[in-house]
Amino acid sequence: MFIGGAKLKYDLEGVRWIKGTAEDKLFENFDFTNSVIEYSDKDLIFENEHLPLEIARGCIFKCSFCSYDLNGKRLWDFCKSPDIIKNEMLSNYDKFGTTGYMFSDDTYNDSSEKVEQLLKMYKTLPFELEFSAYARFDLMLSKPETIPMLMESGMRSVFFGIETFNHDSGKAIGKGMDPEKIKQGLLDLKKQYPELLISTGFIAGLPYDTEESLKETVNWLENSPVDSYSFQVLSLGKNSEFGANKEKYGYKLDNNGKWYTDKLDYYTAFSIADSVKYKSVSSFTFYNRLRNLDYFHNEIKHLTIKDKNAIIDRTNKKRNLYKNGILNSII
Repeated sequence: MFIGGAKLKYDLEGVRWIKGTAEDKLFENFDFTNSVIEYSDKDLIFENEHLPLEIARGCIFKCSFCSYDLNGKRLWDFCKSPDIIKNEMLSNYDKFGTTGYMFSDDTYNDSSEKVEQLLKMYKTLPFELEFSAYARFDLMLSKPETIPMLMESGMRSVFFGIETFNHDSGKAIGKGMDPEKIKQGLLDLKKQYPELLISTGFIAGLPYDTEESLKETVNWLENSPVDSYSFQVLSLGKNSEFGANKEKYGYKLDNNGKWYTDKLDYYTAFSIADSVKYKSVSSFTFYNRLRNLDYFHNEIKHLTIKDKNAIIDRTNKKRNLYKNGILNSII
């Protein structure tokens, strides 16, 4: 058994690695940019199933709260070429009829050139693509020419890591665009492209956050056209700028190892973050899964937690199909 991943590597203590870090050993000579995910009949892929597809690894940005590997990379580093991606898509289309994907890419729109070149390739495909992706909203606003390109590419669900509507907190993490411009931009984007499912992520506990500012953010989101939103409590990862320089950013630890500042504490932040969980099931991370449960795109945006039982029923039916497929392959 191999154990790997940045989450395990940095957040768990006492983990022992056989012959060094698992990722380094397993992928010592791994050429990501020329790699593809090759599915076979044994994977029991259903007809037209949405699949994950890796576009790139790493991020060109280096946000102060982030401790993941490959931060601060250069544009086009660890990024697959349009030809490599096209060949993988054509293979999946020929084998399974796949036309939908969950793109794995920290920031899909980190380059206008990248968005344009991928769109040019998508136009040569023998099917109409739809996908979900992570993107930076401030980049879309600063490079508005990419917005119609992203929509024409087939983006149907997007996750924006906005993190905060507190301007001072935004500046502290490297996302200093005026929050009012971001709010208006979200309103305008939804008005222009109502079919786009917009998910937003926020962090509770950034340096200048207060209980009041967090509640103001929640109130705006609850009265906005954003389809879904989520809050995560700040984690002071050891390899992050915040984690390595707690005092500089005003963080101290209590007897339980939980952070606090002179404006906010972990427990208050957790209470606010926890209060907004699970209010919507139309978020980015669920979009492709719901499409694989045979929900149409226009149905997904109307799903709420009230539809939980219906979703579970569909999940169980699909799971039973998988089980039967496995048994039939064995027999």
